[in-house]
Amino acid sequence: MQQFPVSNLMRPCQAAAVSEHISVRDAAEAFLTSGQATLVVVDSEGRLCGVVSETAIIRQLMSGAGTLTVSQVMCRHAESVIETAELKSVLHLFRSSCHAVVPVVDPSGAVSGILYRQDVVRLLLDETPSLSAPAIPSGDLNAGELKAGGLKIDGSAPAPKAPYFTRDSLRLRNDIRENL
Repeated sequence: MQQFPVSNLMRPCQAAAVSEHISVRDAAEAFLTSGQATLVVVDSEGRLCGVVSETAIIRQLMSGAGTLTVSQVMCRHAESVIETAELKSVLHLFRSSCHAVVPVVDPSGAVSGILYRQDVVRLLLDETPSLSAPAIPSGDLNAGELKAGGLKIDGSAPAPKAPYFTRDSLRLRNDIRENL
């Protein structure tokens, strides 16, 4: 696999990031707005504090603890990667993490994006020997023109092409399939 920085595949996290000080009830509303199953939790400076799953929020709401803060129910041990890391070097995080997202941070520790397992899988399924996907710009993620690895971010796929896989890409794809 050629060099492929995480920043080329990460999504901006504005809609999927919440403050550690918001209530569980407000986090539930953020889940509904974002459409994601995991939210990144940040401090007042935008630095990573952890992640919170939709399941954790639902449990708290069902137990009547909607007034707790996200910091009281989040997972503080969230794995993160720096935005300049090579994708190949971070694939193991999806095997060892119970979450389907990995926060991406800049050198100061501020969250700059989110790497989603589904985007990595899409990339690997559509991987070509060059792996030259364009960087995803900040902005509207639903725009049909945004692409990563040949697939539109909105989940729709381009016209199928004849598969062409290298030995390395098949090994990585099989590794991910076995461990997802």
